[in-house]
Amino acid sequence: MQSQVVAAVLQAFHQIDQMSAPGIIGRFEDWTPIRVALPVSGRAANIYTTAAIYWGALSGDRVHVVSLDRTSAERRAQQIGPVLQLLGFRHAVRADNDRVARQAAYLPEVTFGAYRDFMQDYLLDRFANNADEIVQGPRDLAVIDDLDVVLLDLADTLVVIASTEGSKPVVVGRISVRDFFDSYRYLTGTSIAAELAAEELSDVYGITVVRPTKDSEPPRQDSPDLAFHTSSERREAAVKEVSRRHSTGQPVVVKTLRNELPSVVSSLTGSGLTHSVLAERDSAGSVMSQAGRTGAITLLVEDTGRGHPVILDDAARNAGGLAVISLGRGPSARVDKWLRALTVDDADDAVGECQFLVSADDFPESRVGRRNRPKLRPWSNRSVLAADRVAAAATAAEQAFDLAERDRRQRQHEVDVIETRQCAEVWKERERVLHDDGVPAIVMGAIESTLARIVASNQDPEELLRELRELYSCRVGSSDLATAPDRSALLLADVRQAYQDREQTLGTASFNKLQQQALLRVIDIQWRRHLQHLDAARARIDAVTNHSQVEAYHSTAEARFTEMRQRTARDVMGYVFQAVVGKSSSA
Repeated sequence: MQSQVVAAVLQAFHQIDQMSAPGIIGRFEDWTPIRVALPVSGRAANIYTTAAIYWGALSGDRVHVVSLDRTSAERRAQQIGPVLQLLGFRHAVRADNDRVARQAAYLPEVTFGAYRDFMQDYLLDRFANNADEIVQGPRDLAVIDDLDVVLLDLADTLVVIASTEGSKPVVVGRISVRDFFDSYRYLTGTSIAAELAAEELSDVYGITVVRPTKDSEPPRQDSPDLAFHTSSERREAAVKEVSRRHSTGQPVVVKTLRNELPSVVSSLTGSGLTHSVLAERDSAGSVMSQAGRTGAITLLVEDTGRGHPVILDDAARNAGGLAVISLGRGPSARVDKWLRALTVDDADDAVGECQFLVSADDFPESRVGRRNRPKLRPWSNRSVLAADRVAAAATAAEQAFDLAERDRRQRQHEVDVIETRQCAEVWKERERVLHDDGVPAIVMGAIESTLARIVASNQDPEELLRELRELYSCRVGSSDLATAPDRSALLLADVRQAYQDREQTLGTASFNKLQQQALLRVIDIQWRRHLQHLDAARARIDAVTNHSQVEAYHSTAEARFTEMRQRTARDVMGYVFQAVVGKSSSA
């Protein structure tokens, strides 16, 4: 099936834009897009993504094509949509927050969207009050652009929905990127830097990084690193090089670390070089869409532009393509890989140049160790150090950073795992209630467990009856309890009779609606309070350095969850027996 899928995709691409791709089918000779990532970009990434979508759609799966933001999602749909249409499958872009528009976006077989939008819809579905409000449907196959960025760099990112109680927003629900994508049956995607994160992708998500049988990376012009004694000397050299290339009309992307941003901006401005700054990912689409214009200068902070190719205009191509100048390596080796690939546009036929400028200031001994810090040689006519020493120091620094980040993500997951499990349990029950799956049994279970706890905690008959009558019209008297051989059985029979009487009074349909409403309302209220308790407990721990505090947090979370479940059961019991059916119960 695999070769047939790829052949059909290639034929469709060729019909759409007469794209010539000799030998590309050999790159996908043996693949199935189930927990697989391909380290490709440009044209190869488009073809693999389309083949994965087609494979999933042919299998009857719902396919979500995931990008970093809406701009990227819309561009992806424009690139791949016509091919999907030719192959016989519908698609839509999830780009509007209106519920009707969101529902419409998930009707076709394929939905393009930003990761945050997919996550937001997932959360809103979890807290729907009516089954008709659910928009997303099944999560079968996610095809993810820049897969390592989404699944690793953004793994801890939370998407939150909140309600306003009074003047203070209160968290209703939240989910991390890692937990959300774990909910899909299949994961696949592309990333030029996937190989550098292969071990973590495998350990965390069960994703195997598979390199195509033929090298899919187009040729690039990568210059050896240039190293300087100080960051200020490097910055001066970089500005001169930017100015030289800008004067020829060549577009230039300059990457810097965040702590150097003010000085780089000042140097470019002082040299009369007009430039755009991309400091946060949120505005990446609008900034990167202009970075390929003739003479454009774009300043990136670390990897803020990832997920957005640079599209060159004709004059920029003729001026030498895109020049990438990176002030420093990293912080991750995956960022370096992406910067090098940035010089090749989506068509794989315009090759620019990537140059890394490194200074000894980049390699403090605390990060790379004394042995790996480059030793400075006497000045020559250029303040450049031996490339081998620079490479060794840069590699050591990037390895240290990547290991530290992986460890941080794992420790954060160890903290979050308890909330993840509790959340799954609550949402599973809520979903049953929403679809009216065994609601009376759930309610009766809540009533019986509440009754058992009250009986066990009250030896005084008067106190026991007082507490029960706060929840329902208990008809058992003190004398009945005193003479009963089994007071639990006596009270259980009484509450079951009260339940039947309530159903008979209201009518089965109205009573069932009341029970569903009670469960949904109480579950939501208690879950919000539980999240507040978790946040208060989490604020007291240092997950990075103190494992015992994490264990204590888990114990606290477990105890709070048990209390929450008990409060939920008690409140449901009171609501079912006491709520007035009419305006107040349907509000």
